[in-house]
Amino acid sequence: MKHIIYISYILLLLALMVAGCFLLYNLFTDVVLNGKWDNNTWLNVGLLVIVLISLAIALNYFEKFLNENYKEK
Repeated sequence: MKHIIYISYILLLLALMVAGCFLLYNLFTDVVLNGKWDNNTWLNVGLLVIVLISLAIALNYFEKFLNENYKEK
């Protein structure tokens, strides 16, 4: 059962990282390449903040899970 939770945490972290990279790419192309800042850009910024906060929370729980279940004996 611990291995299923471990793999689930890894997949969650990977999904959040991919979402963050996608949002950064959208933000970069909108602002730097196209030179526009509109409501869609603000939406990307808000979603990026949500993804980063979720990633921080998931990493915190993942660290706690590892400390509880995979201690050196």
